[in-house]
Amino acid sequence: MEIGNEVHSFLGGDISHPDIDKIHLELKRIRLQMKAMDDIAEIVSPEIQVLAETDL
Repeated sequence: MEIGNEVHSFLGGDISHPDIDKIHLELKRIRLQMKAMDDIAEIVSPEIQVLAETDL
């Protein structure tokens, strides 16, 4: 992963990075944001399909 001009490497289960807590927090935030977007898509998608069918 490149952040700014620094390259950071991670291995599964590696907790040696000095900012591991911040990294885990950011990964959790990204995961929750992706889940929220998926949940919204599930709600909105059927409505969009109904609107598209009524325009025919």
